[in-house]
Amino acid sequence: MSGTVAEYLFKNYLVTPIWLVGTRLFVAELLLLCWSRITTGESIFKIWHNKREILTLIPFALLGMLTSQLTYFMAIRYGNAPTTTVLQFLGPIFIMGYVTVFNHNLPNLSEIVSVILVLTGTFLLVTNGHIDSLALSIAAIAWGIGAGVSQASYTLIPSKLLSIFDDKFIVGCGMLLGSLPLSGFVLSTSAPKVSMITIISIVFIIVFATMLE
Repeated sequence: MSGTVAEYLFKNYLVTPIWLVGTRLFVAELLLLCWSRITTGESIFKIWHNKREILTLIPFALLGMLTSQLTYFMAIRYGNAPTTTVLQFLGPIFIMGYVTVFNHNLPNLSEIVSVILVLTGTFLLVTNGHIDSLALSIAAIAWGIGAGVSQASYTLIPSKLLSIFDDKFIVGCGMLLGSLPLSGFVLSTSAPKVSMITIISIVFIIVFATMLE
């Protein structure tokens, strides 16, 4: 649903993916950290006292949180929401590859069959069954595959942190750090034209499709 709403904003209100991602991460981060503070009663600064945990949080923020959001919306910008969502959910294949290589845990038969089916479906999606042509632009496919890779990073990197801290807290911190590289662009770019539709759409993406996802 967030992808469909974002595609509508990109096409009809000239909202840029970078502005939307930067705004989305920063506002949702504030809401999540406040929510975590209220529900757990723990300080939102506690993770910053442990160097090892910070060294895990930073890659999660930059290689997981930021890249998964940015590649997803860039793929929608150059393609469309339905196909981008399918490409993003190639993530489990990359997770399986990571587990196979680094944990020496070979996939079972059902997992292998699943991968074959997913790759076949993806091939049909991006070519419409015609091997000599593409139904999507190269940019859309590249950003979509990037979304799948970053979705795997988003899942794998914070596993130890999530076993120690509240999940809302970790996601909020990841969004905070992930929003920083885009902050200059967001502040220097004009906000989209204010209308009831843009306000509702952006609030939906931030609250229901990010904070509550």
